[in-house]
Amino acid sequence: MKKVLIFALLLFLSIAVFAGSSGKGTVTTDSTAYQYKALVELQGIERLGIILKNTGDMTSYYDLRLYPSEDFEDYIYMALADATGDSLFDSDGAFTETGIVGEPVYNVSDGSSGTITAINDSTVYATLAGGTNNSWTAGDLYKIRRPLLYYSITDSLASGSQFEAEIVNYYSQVKLFIKKASASDSTATYNYQFRKQE
Repeated sequence: MKKVLIFALLLFLSIAVFAGSSGKGTVTTDSTAYQYKALVELQGIERLGIILKNTGDMTSYYDLRLYPSEDFEDYIYMALADATGDSLFDSDGAFTETGIVGEPVYNVSDGSSGTITAINDSTVYATLAGGTNNSWTAGDLYKIRRPLLYYSITDSLASGSQFEAEIVNYYSQVKLFIKKASASDSTATYNYQFRKQE
């Protein structure tokens, strides 16, 4: 009976600790450029607690981007795709605004969309879903929303180190990006938790 009560107490405490959690997990990257890894929406959340812990074995970097609450539907790129495939290719794209990583890309022609994970000058990388083909065909109309202005919290964390912060709901969403310090470093690994504060 005593063991049952102890187990019940531990279960209750674990529920109490994680109740109201708005997102948690583990993310990794082998890139030396910031990679978009996690998102939490802040609608209905007055205060948000953030915990990041570097669980890799090297110093690496995080970038938390806090986006304001205003709606913003201006499009910085809107044109026709050149070629077929899983990634959007436009020889005239000049996708130079690194802030579009983490923003949505829309295939207007087939109704699909995805989140941009990386870019180069002529290519946008995103997994498409929700459309008829979920891929790019030459002549498809695409559009990419102009990045929202955001406040960035960027720093490095040594292996085993932790970052904690609390934000108030001036913002509509928080995005987490991470990168490793150099190509020779091992994989960057972070535990994260976005938690609604009462």
